[in-house]
Amino acid sequence: MIFPLHEPTLHLLTGLQGLELGASGHNPFGVNALNVAPLADRRTILDQIDLGCLPRAVDLDGHAEYIPADDSSQDFVIASWVLHLTPNLLGALHEINRVVRNGGYVVIFWPAEVFHISTVAEIMQVYEERGLGTPVSEAELWINGRLGNYWRLTQLDFSALVQMLKSGLRYNTASQRQLRLDWRLDWSVVAAEDPDTKTGAGWFLAFKVKKNTEDAHDA
Repeated sequence: MIFPLHEPTLHLLTGLQGLELGASGHNPFGVNALNVAPLADRRTILDQIDLGCLPRAVDLDGHAEYIPADDSSQDFVIASWVLHLTPNLLGALHEINRVVRNGGYVVIFWPAEVFHISTVAEIMQVYEERGLGTPVSEAELWINGRLGNYWRLTQLDFSALVQMLKSGLRYNTASQRQLRLDWRLDWSVVAAEDPDTKTGAGWFLAFKVKKNTEDAHDA
């Protein structure tokens, strides 16, 4: 099955140049984006073949926590059904923010969640343990032969997390320590769907990125 193009994404991103994290042949977007994915990940290629589509070629060897692109060099980043599979969600959001220019866009698709919803404390605990720039091993990406589903967030939960990150995310962890990140996101929602009109099986959010000199330095 090949999913249709997504009109809200086309409206925002047509004519721009950016990146898609983990692009796949069965879920095209029809925009000018290079595919960032681990070159060593052969199983995802086989999964695309099993779905009856031509696999997307990998343009840049990387992943959500390590994007091989310069600071503020991209008009947009698309992460479709990717961030919930990323061990360090905050590390990935930091990396996406680093490479998108001021005024650029972040487009996110996420599968619908009906079971346990991840908490900020859980997300922060992983960030405290890993920090930024920790390599992701293949074993971390794959659990029992399948991509690991690390994070379960509703559209409202994810929006609330982004809002917290605007102020640097002050949060009391389980150890009762006050944690303040030395970076922040200033993303504003410009489009939203729940359920999304592309897959019909999750939600969609598009953000516009705002950066000032201090933000760019912190990122």
